[in-house]
Amino acid sequence: MKPLRFRSVSLLLIIFTVPFLTLPIQASPDQVVDVQIRTVNLNREPLAGVTVEVYNATTDPEALVEKGVTNQTGWVRFQLVNDMYYSFKAFWKDEEVGSLPEQSITSNTVIDDFQCSLAHIKVAVIDEAGFPLPYIDLVLEYSYLTRHNETVPKIFSFETRENGTIVVPNMLTNANYTIGARRFGSLFNTTQILGLNQLLKDGWANITITCPTYTLFVHLVDSGKLPLPNVEVEIYAWSSQTLVQSETSNDRGNATFNCTFGRYRVMVYGYSGELKRRIFLNETVVDLIEDQLFLSIHCKIFNITPSVKVVDYFGQPIPDAVIELERRFDQEWVKIVPVRKTDVYGVSSLPKIGGDYRVSVYVTGDLCETRTLYLDETKVLLFKTEKYAMVSGLPIEASRLIVYISLILLITLFGLALSHGRLWQIIMRKKSPS
Repeated sequence: MKPLRFRSVSLLLIIFTVPFLTLPIQASPDQVVDVQIRTVNLNREPLAGVTVEVYNATTDPEALVEKGVTNQTGWVRFQLVNDMYYSFKAFWKDEEVGSLPEQSITSNTVIDDFQCSLAHIKVAVIDEAGFPLPYIDLVLEYSYLTRHNETVPKIFSFETRENGTIVVPNMLTNANYTIGARRFGSLFNTTQILGLNQLLKDGWANITITCPTYTLFVHLVDSGKLPLPNVEVEIYAWSSQTLVQSETSNDRGNATFNCTFGRYRVMVYGYSGELKRRIFLNETVVDLIEDQLFLSIHCKIFNITPSVKVVDYFGQPIPDAVIELERRFDQEWVKIVPVRKTDVYGVSSLPKIGGDYRVSVYVTGDLCETRTLYLDETKVLLFKTEKYAMVSGLPIEASRLIVYISLILLITLFGLALSHGRLWQIIMRKKSPS
């Protein structure tokens, strides 16, 4: 009988521990495989920052095996034991957005199309004619329920670009959204969306918001608050200074416009036969944020009757004084012809349209005074020239007149003195004895 011999057998046992394993799994190196997953949205674009969790679908579907976060290109990598079934779940902002149930992993695996329920929202704002509206303020509000049954609210603010659109990338498709649209700070539309699925097309949810058109009634009155007909009313976009509409007021001083909700500059122009020019009368800014809006514009400088009165040193009217006028148009002073002259009462009328004027008064060819002023009401501009005094209907320099009067007074007093002296001598002679 041969003695028993024991052969030495080396048993190499490798324990491979995968992070987040809920139960220890013993595996040799050849049992570990590489699994790469790329998450994409509904538009097949890579998603960065998505948390991917791996579950043991072979023995315990609730057992978390491993988890990782996708990189900038949407990829995440796991090392898993092969010949097992795994489930994969994707979470975005702590809400489940995708799943891959019971995936058989038998070798190195690449899953490059793990689709997540995230879509782009494109909002376009247009007017009723279909033209895009830039610089519209949009506030996007929504809330979602996390895996822990917590409701999380979110608010984002945007402004539409030149083409009237904004894009909000990678939004949850099962969330409820509210979009508020404002123009120049005033709300004109609120859109509510109960989930994006009904709007989805190729991974995009396209939303169009139409800004309404409202009616603006403009009533024009002159300086006396009487209706102002036949003047031009121009409506300009407040932000771009673009002419939107232009109308001429009717015989009741009214003009009607239909404009998109927003803020506008209203400019009023009239024509002056005296000045032979188109004259700016008034402007105002209006927020057209309600329909059938009534706007009254008071053109104070139209149909006024100002005048100039020229008086002398003693306050007497000076007739035939020459009145030269200049009016400023934009940044240029323009002389108004023909020149005016005062009447027998020393008065000369001025143009019936006010504005910035430069008034120069001449007496016998000499410039007495120049005054720059803004006319917007009916009034008399008094020019008192102390250089002249009226004598027998003729203007004489006051200094000369004073000299003349002084000489006359001196001569008169001297004559009176002589007469008084002679009279005294006569009286004294009569009193003396003969």
